Amino acid sequence: MQYESNTDFTIAKYTPYIKPRYVTREGTTVLYVRYNYNRTKRTLISTGYSIKPEHWDSKKRWIKRACPNYDEIDACLIRITSKLGEILTYAKINGISPTVDFVLLELKKNREYELRPNRVDIFDALERYITEKALVVSADQIKDYRTLRKHLIAFKEHSSQPITFHNLNLIFYNEFMDYLFYKVIKPDGSVGLLTNSAGKIIRLLKGFVNYQIDKGVIPPIDLKHFKVVEEETDAIYLSEKELSTIHELDLSDDKQLEEIRDVFITGCFTGLRYSDLSTLSPEHIDLDNEIINLKQRKVHKAVIIPMIDYVPEILKKYNYDLPSNPQLSSSASFLRLNVLSS
Repeated sequence: MQYESNTDFTIAKYTPYIKPRYVTREGTTVLYVRYNYNRTKRTLISTGYSIKPEHWDSKKRWIKRACPNYDEIDACLIRITSKLGEILTYAKINGISPTVDFVLLELKKNREYELRPNRVDIFDALERYITEKALVVSADQIKDYRTLRKHLIAFKEHSSQPITFHNLNLIFYNEFMDYLFYKVIKPDGSVGLLTNSAGKIIRLLKGFVNYQIDKGVIPPIDLKHFKVVEEETDAIYLSEKELSTIHELDLSDDKQLEEIRDVFITGCFTGLRYSDLSTLSPEHIDLDNEIINLKQRKVHKAVIIPMIDYVPEILKKYNYDLPSNPQLSSSASFLRLNVLSS
């Protein structure tokens, strides 16, 4: 989470933090939330918990799910970081410099803040939301939130009213949907989003607004008119016979295509996305029970998948560490497979 004031030297931000070199005889270290007012003034806020360094994810700056009492500690970190977010929002709204002393005093008071919707900037709130969510959701979801932010920023030029929480009404919804359907310029140069893509943007927007309501940042807003539009899509699939034919292809003279085939077949019989298959490693494989146990990147949920049909054979072939290469997710490569097997 990052907050910036009007002064260049203030870089107020906070993040969960441990000192991996300060380990007790029991093998644990104190879990903090570190608050930096600027480059020289900072403080450590103890969570009251200690963890083993191996239960700390230094990249995400959060505890791993394998950590004992994960749910309890996770809730504590969310509670402290959310409160710090409210304090910094309150300080910004009221023109207060969020010094270390000010933040510690506000934490001690543990009071509720009146954050009026017409004074809370929707784009600042969305930026904080993305930063907070980055600690607990997948990179793919963060990409979706940034897409929402991009569309809202671009929509400002087309809106008949300011983009604020106060103006999230039926007029905004109709104008925003018109923008998404008929004015968005996509990376390939075409104009307008598909129905399901536009519906996804509205769903993300509603999730963001409801999160602000639940946190007490803004009062309740009636979003009943914000319909998440959807349309049915055709499901294209291969039969078991077709998959068997692809599996039996002799690709020994084309190592890359052989890897593509093996990853593709594994995906078909596990239901895993390429983003999950590309990170599959021996630690996710339970050979005794013949299952795959991992957390999906896109939906950030743990799944248990039985290893069936060709999956055990393919995983063993690669020592339970599937090849990872951008070419492996290429639709053109899969087309080559289909041509070869037809």
